[in-house]
Amino acid sequence: MLGGHSMSGNMNFVSAEAKRGSDAKSKGISREMMVRAQKTGKPNGETPEVYLRKITHLHLGEKRISTLSNAELVLCKNLRVLHLHGNAIRKMESLVLPKLTHLYLQNNIVESIGGLEHVGQSLSKLYLTGNHISSLDGLQECTSLTELHIQDQTLPKDAVMRIPRESLIGISRNLTFLDISHAGVVSIEPLSELKALEILDASKNNISDIKDVCRYTSQVDRLGTLDLRDNAVTKVRKYRDQVVLNSTIGSLDGKAISSQQRQFLHALKAKKAKAKSNKKKSNEDLKTSADIGLFL
Repeated sequence: MLGGHSMSGNMNFVSAEAKRGSDAKSKGISREMMVRAQKTGKPNGETPEVYLRKITHLHLGEKRISTLSNAELVLCKNLRVLHLHGNAIRKMESLVLPKLTHLYLQNNIVESIGGLEHVGQSLSKLYLTGNHISSLDGLQECTSLTELHIQDQTLPKDAVMRIPRESLIGISRNLTFLDISHAGVVSIEPLSELKALEILDASKNNISDIKDVCRYTSQVDRLGTLDLRDNAVTKVRKYRDQVVLNSTIGSLDGKAISSQQRQFLHALKAKKAKAKSNKKKSNEDLKTSADIGLFL
């Protein structure tokens, strides 16, 4: 939803369920499939093993792949970008690709994050849009991750996205972009572990507690853009003012926050606090005078 980042995660692919239904037999990834997927084709006289060792990008989107089990991806020792979008993959099997930086798994039927222990040191961008994921568990090893796209999850009614602290700590050092919109999120306070985060899209969720939001925004100094549109919390009285007063963000729900706006709100808050203090002192003085009068 936020400009420039979510486009790759929201491409319109044929549904994974439809593919699975039309191809009952499990379909994996073979070396022949990988060679055929390369537009340049296999050079004459070169074995598939030698050829696959050289490639850095592999496009296997919309190939009706349903399993990563026993995949021969290990042959692609220099692979950096892997496209697996629009398939029928349910389980993220272990990927032994030590140089992988970009993994595209959007629009599959993945139910949980896993199999990233061998790519965690190199993986920088992970696209999991349009799956069935209900927990951020499984990201512990992804210490180099800078972008995570996990929006638009298909979940059971009233299901809540789990956000384990252990996973957040694992990705906290480098993650700057997170799109977790329309994913069953009820609280963003746990995301305060992500100290490097600059952009957060948590729109279209079930966030309703303004105190939860303000506790979060008051703890994240680097956050510049926050989107909470289509959440119940945006209907809370003075919602925008409260978030601005408890944050240093520059954009909220697609609208910029100027320094003048923030200064005005802080000045207004200070003025109200002073007036309240003066009123309290005045009441105390009146009470004291009344008490003295009783003894006269």
